[in-house]
Amino acid sequence: MIAATVIFGIYVGYLAFANQSFPVEQKPFSDYATMASPPQFNGTEMSFHVKWLNPDFFPVLAQITSNTTDAANSIACGTGLENATAGQVIAMPFGLGTATTTAVGVQLFIEVQPVAGGSDFTIVYNINSISALQGDVTPTTYSCQGSETIM
Repeated sequence: MIAATVIFGIYVGYLAFANQSFPVEQKPFSDYATMASPPQFNGTEMSFHVKWLNPDFFPVLAQITSNTTDAANSIACGTGLENATAGQVIAMPFGLGTATTTAVGVQLFIEVQPVAGGSDFTIVYNINSISALQGDVTPTTYSCQGSETIM
């Protein structure tokens, strides 16, 4: 009984670590970023190419979620960035848990940090519905590697 309780506690701790929370404060996506190209979705992968607008801030974590399409929920992934230049395109690809032909109500959450210090905040990009297109998403040197790094 005690061993089961310890194992369950470790599991809950792991889930809390793997599913890091984003800051509650949200700011408009368009003040910090735009999409360099439309999001790509092939049924098993979803990829975003985010064009960064403000060099005084940089993206720290990214995650996709959906209240409707369970397959479109990912873990939080670190970008590995310590700054971003205006106009820089940042690839944010995510593998889906299961294949699906349509993803509904997808939100791309990005945690943003000021370069000069201060409080982090969240920006959100919404997709009402997206249908899978056969083929590979645009190749990138980045991929979601757990809750620590997209690289």
